[in-house]
Amino acid sequence: MTGASDGRSSIWPDRGFSREEPVVYMTKLATRYAKETSQFQAGSKYVLDKLPDGYALFGKRRQKDANHVDRYLYGHPTGYSFRSAEEFYEHFKNLMDNGNVTGCTCIGCSGGRKKRPRTRLDVTTPHGSSAVGHRTSQSSSAPVRSRPNGSFGLLYTSGSCES
Repeated sequence: MTGASDGRSSIWPDRGFSREEPVVYMTKLATRYAKETSQFQAGSKYVLDKLPDGYALFGKRRQKDANHVDRYLYGHPTGYSFRSAEEFYEHFKNLMDNGNVTGCTCIGCSGGRKKRPRTRLDVTTPHGSSAVGHRTSQSSSAPVRSRPNGSFGLLYTSGSCES
């Protein structure tokens, strides 16, 4: 499976962030996509071979807790940074299914996070992860499906998954 990309490296952060390995993001995106498109096979591991072109994961250490790193996926044309693979998934699925984001209603395409007053009951937890590119299976080595001219996709091998 492959998809197009609308990512732009020109809007990646230039200070205060470090580039992070996106293995966890790529695993979560690939696994969910395989499940939602009925390609999932129990016992197989799904991982993207890479993020869509122009997208990259960056981390920033918290000032009050240097051991905690908040991670954000950058590259969305609006400048929006996704806080998790789950938050990016709708945009990713549009790229995979349509080869573009026409009609995408993801949080980035629909105007970003809305500011709202915080109350004591509001609890926010940043979802950051790091995510590589193949599915491992004991029985299959045939591709699930592919799209011509795509810039990223799912890979798998019959051996173990290596980063």
